[in-house]
Amino acid sequence: MREVISTKDGPQAIGPYSQAIKANGEPLARATLAAGQVASVPVAVHLDHCSDISLIETCLRWGFSSALADGARLPDDTSARRSSR
Repeated sequence: MREVISTKDGPQAIGPYSQAIKANGEPLARATLAAGQVASVPVAVHLDHCSDISLIETCLRWGFSSALADGARLPDDTSARRSSR
């Protein structure tokens, strides 16, 4: 992952899907954060497509830069309320 991040044409944001973090927990989160720290360019670490607010909060405490609070299966008003937290 370091080589991809370090290339000038590579991504400046990395992040596993929430299912990967749920399955592998803190070790995968820490490995993702470490990959971002060794890059030669600034890198955001993003939790993608997560419907679990508790997992989002945990990842942000661990050091993730951002998260997509996925409310696609919720009514619009509930999704908007949850994602505005």
